[in-house]
Amino acid sequence: MTNELPDEVDARLWVTLSGAEGTAFPGRGGQRAYLTYNPHTFLGLMGAWFPDMGMYLRVSKRDIAELSPEAEAWMAGFLAGNEPEPQDMFGPGGTEAADDDPRMVRWRQALAEFRRTGWWPQAGWVDVVPFPPGTRLPEFVWTRRGDEIWSWDGATWTKADPQPALASGRLSGSVCSQRGHCDLDHVTSVHLVCSGCGETTLVIPDGYNEENWHHHEVRPL
Repeated sequence: MTNELPDEVDARLWVTLSGAEGTAFPGRGGQRAYLTYNPHTFLGLMGAWFPDMGMYLRVSKRDIAELSPEAEAWMAGFLAGNEPEPQDMFGPGGTEAADDDPRMVRWRQALAEFRRTGWWPQAGWVDVVPFPPGTRLPEFVWTRRGDEIWSWDGATWTKADPQPALASGRLSGSVCSQRGHCDLDHVTSVHLVCSGCGETTLVIPDGYNEENWHHHEVRPL
């Protein structure tokens, strides 16, 4: 351990941790760190030098209890630069939505919360691939696209109406919500589906190329 700061660390950009439960550093209240760089991982996470541990770690706004005026200005600029675009939340259609479109209203609300907390809870806009005929599936199959739930109706993916409730990112009232995890199984060459709640994730298998993916050459397992 050393109190000497690396050359690239600005001593003015200090913060102290809250140490609260539920943050990334529980029990480390008052520990000092210095904001330094963009780690290019999750939205809102900032790279910081921790002199007590002699290493760089990632922090979010909600981990911080106090900070210098310079660090506050640095963090405000960092979060502004990290703000997702409408298309990140709603796909290509997000660029064409009118200001009073409900999606744009939700996007602006999400940005305000992001600036306040430094935390972006929304999923990214992901591709959805149809299931081939004959795929054995749970009764309700769904996936997250931005802040929306999309479900499989047996022939195509559509936005679920009404939108089902989620609890800690899992389908409310499902066995997965109660036990705190999903059990994902491969049901096709690109789909992972939870047998407990029906949540679906796409994976690109080894050997797949871009042409396979765009033409959805998917087979049941």
